[in-house]
Order: sequence, then C-alpha cells, then structure tokens
Amino acid sequence: MALWGHSFGGFAALVAATQTERFKGIIASAATSDMVSQWAGVDPARRFRPSDGVGGFGSMRWSESGQGTMGAPPWSDTDRYLRNSPLFAADKVNTPVLLIHGDQDENPVGQSEEMFYALWRQNKDAQLLIYWGEHHTPSSPGNLRDLYGRVFKWLRMTMPPN
Repeated sequence: MALWGHSFGGFAALVAATQTERFKGIIASAATSDMVSQWAGVDPARRFRPSDGVGGFGSMRWSESGQGTMGAPPWSDTDRYLRNSPLFAADKVNTPVLLIHGDQDENPVGQSEEMFYALWRQNKDAQLLIYWGEHHTPSSPGNLRDLYGRVFKWLRMTMPPN
C-alpha cells in the first residue's frame, strides 16, 4: 500500500515516512518538511509585488496559530519546531518518497527541495517533480497528464505486481 498526501496531508505523509515502513511508497505533494523555514516562507507572488507588503506573515500565522500549531515563533520553542519537521528525521526514512510541488505555490517549493536533498544526500530512494508555473495544486492539462503518468510509473516501480 502507498500513502499519498497533499498540502497538510503531504506533511502528514512525510511524518509517517519518518515513523513507519508500513507503506511501499510515500507521495507528498505541496508538503511542508521544515517547520523552521516554513515559518518565514514567502508566497512567490509577493516577491514580484512588493507593494502588497511583507510576504511571510501568512506563513508565520500558519505556523504559530494555524494548521501548523507550533504556538510560538521558532526561537521561542526551537525543539518543538525541530521535533515536528520531517526534514530533521530524514535519516529515519526508509520508504521510497516522491515529492511533487508547483514552483508558484504559496507553500514554498523549497520545502520539497529541502526534503529531497536530505534524502538524496543519504542515497535514499527519492524523486522530486517541480511543475513550473503551477500553484498549490497543478491545474494545466499538460502538467496533470505528466503528473499522473509519472505517479503511476513510480507506483509500478515501488509496488510491482506479485
């Protein structure tokens, strides 16, 4: 059985990958892997429109009192941020991981890149798909065809028929 999660579900899938080998494969799309860098993550659209103000406030709210529920900024409870970041438990991942992210996602693409490089550095089975011009959920017909084609191929590789 494989586990596929998107957004906060992608984060949960990465957490599961650090805690169990129950699954034959993990797919994490638009996932947070590092709660510390997520705290100040910047929506790419705000980088291009400085008149909209500082871009990290949404991520700070998400991390401290929103879905991330850290309850404080990173310097006030560093251990909690580290404990809740799959990136800092990447050494415990033994399941193949497919990471999917849009480069224009308000959850910065660096979240998937950080996890990919942590797994790659340890010679673990990981792939990273970045969809250029896509936001939180890929929507272009060509990118969707490519995404599902790659996901099905990856599932056949990680879960071959008996």
